[in-house]
Amino acid sequence: MGLFKQSWMGKNEEKALKEIDKITDPAILFYIPKYTPLETVRSEAVQKAMREREAQVEIARSIIQSEDNSPLQTGMLKKISNRDILFFINRRANNAAVRDAANLMSIKKGEQISNFLYKNAFPLGQPKKEIIRHIMCICYDMPSINELKPTIQSAIMEKETAEGSEILPTSRITFDSFSDNAMLRDESQHIQLIKHHLVQEGYHHDEEVDYLIHGFRHKGTIQHQNAQPFLATYYVLYYG
Repeated sequence: MGLFKQSWMGKNEEKALKEIDKITDPAILFYIPKYTPLETVRSEAVQKAMREREAQVEIARSIIQSEDNSPLQTGMLKKISNRDILFFINRRANNAAVRDAANLMSIKKGEQISNFLYKNAFPLGQPKKEIIRHIMCICYDMPSINELKPTIQSAIMEKETAEGSEILPTSRITFDSFSDNAMLRDESQHIQLIKHHLVQEGYHHDEEVDYLIHGFRHKGTIQHQNAQPFLATYYVLYYG
């Protein structure tokens, strides 16, 4: 750990919130809840990360769709502090000068994040918490499935808690099933179903959906004697 702690690592809520107010990179904001001891600071960091990401994605959409090669376009890049969004602009922008500028900025941003994580890394041996953002649970379709969902959710939460994961007020769980239970055996169908839900939630751009879908981890299954191959399988997307 560095010689000086960041304010959000301490127990002074006022100072911690002021420090968070200065940060605009969602990647860093999503990192903070893993280590701050204050619930209010965890919640504000996550909420601000989501606001910043949404605002920067809107700017990125404008840049990507424009044919303009004026300094205004490259100037708009300065409003984007997230490396992944800059990377997608580099891949998708119509103008070559904008693509090159986004590429250079994404490299610099990667170096800044690496330095930040190095300076604020906790000593070896201290557990690092995973913060749950979204759980996607795909269930066996049968008449009693709705009655079993609270039991399924409790089992998932118990497993995640045992692994050291943390649940915030912003954490979500979504349940869904296939019309044909045979599709439960095909993981590619699971991915398509998760993508469908991301689009339903407003992630209409391919780059956003692809970025999020790669973050979902297949964590396990829950068995039941009347459901084959399983009662439910679930994927977890963590913050950060």
